[in-house]
Amino acid sequence: MYKLIQSGRRIGLILKVKNKFVINENNWPKLKEFLQELLKQEMSFDKRVPKNSIIYFKSEKEILFSTSETINASKAAFLAFSEFGIKVLPLTNYYYLPKRKLSAKEVFDQALLITKTDFGYRNLVFLAMFLLKNNIKSDDEIVKNLYRVFAGIDLPNYPSKKDLQEKAKLYGLRLV
Repeated sequence: MYKLIQSGRRIGLILKVKNKFVINENNWPKLKEFLQELLKQEMSFDKRVPKNSIIYFKSEKEILFSTSETINASKAAFLAFSEFGIKVLPLTNYYYLPKRKLSAKEVFDQALLITKTDFGYRNLVFLAMFLLKNNIKSDDEIVKNLYRVFAGIDLPNYPSKKDLQEKAKLYGLRLV
């Protein structure tokens, strides 16, 4: 890695700024954009998942994705909510590999990650119900905003407290 960094510095590709190595955008203005697109492309394919899957997170050891197919993998995110007391009919199938039993916190974090990609009323309502039912702790901004809504603060693009109270009644829950 050191040799690669030194080579990059010699050709003006990499600069050292405050103990960090960064791309020299003055000399290579399109490189950052290229690398971002390359990362998007790399994230859209993986041999572990069916073609046409949407990948939300992947590493060498694990992958979170959605597909219209039913496959042999751990149910994840909104698809796994029913295992933790929140019945949902998701519009797509969410899965996690490697196949294993997931905790409520892991399932919630997966749904939160998906909500950041597909931010919408439906996902927020179900996140809120899962949060209440399973007493999940998180410092994420979406979670903080849901607690603000629970407290009666109207936020743009979030469901109202009244909407959440109605949904909570269906699950036998009370807003905090």
